[in-house]
Amino acid sequence: PKTDSLLNVVWASAAPVFTARAVDGSSAQHTEEVSLRRPHRRVATRIFRTPNSELELVRPDHRKPSDRAVTFDWAGSDARHVGTVVHQWLFSIAGESDPVAALPARDVMIRNTASALSGLGVAKSEVSTAATRVVDVVSAGVECVAGRRIISNRHADSAAELALSVAGNNGSVERVVIDRVIRDDDSRLWIIDYKTSQHEGGGLDAFIRNECLRYRDQLSVYRRALTALYDSDAREIGELVTALYFPAYGRLEVVET
Repeated sequence: PKTDSLLNVVWASAAPVFTARAVDGSSAQHTEEVSLRRPHRRVATRIFRTPNSELELVRPDHRKPSDRAVTFDWAGSDARHVGTVVHQWLFSIAGESDPVAALPARDVMIRNTASALSGLGVAKSEVSTAATRVVDVVSAGVECVAGRRIISNRHADSAAELALSVAGNNGSVERVVIDRVIRDDDSRLWIIDYKTSQHEGGGLDAFIRNECLRYRDQLSVYRRALTALYDSDAREIGELVTALYFPAYGRLEVVET
């Protein structure tokens, strides 16, 4: 990889996987029958001690217990499973030159999605509705301008499902996974978290503003983790932008710059 790329930062961990695939002669060809799997995040996982001894990537103690675990709030566990499979689809096409073309036909997507949801424990009576929801969200998120820009390979630097672990001063470690990292044409590095929460009725702008406030602390953790990654290799990270992407609505919202 290029010496100034994000891939070069994690290449020491990733190289063995790529080498093994090259030896096996495996390719990245896309077929209609797409097997959805949980992303293999171990490739990019490294542990770094933060440059600031006071920095610990833990959630503040003053937060109420109910606020510590951020969950989807529209349909309980089924919503979490929908979110999981949406993330799997977006991960599977990350880095494609044409994300829309990379998706299989809708009936194939629904069939494979239903299988994945059943495997996650979604009740048989709910699988069809949940699968349709997943495919609708993925399709909307990929077909809009913002989605194509985020997911495509048209970036000088990018990563998907980037897993990082950062050690704090007291030895605590928090593991984080960043859905998407891209460097734009102005050399800004974007940390993007996908959100699949469903909003019914009016007031979409207010809903999105509230979600940005709700996840601000979480994105701050991601920012610190990525900064620690760059600092560990004595590299300049440049300007950082954190944002939420709502694929169902095609909305990319900046949280902090």
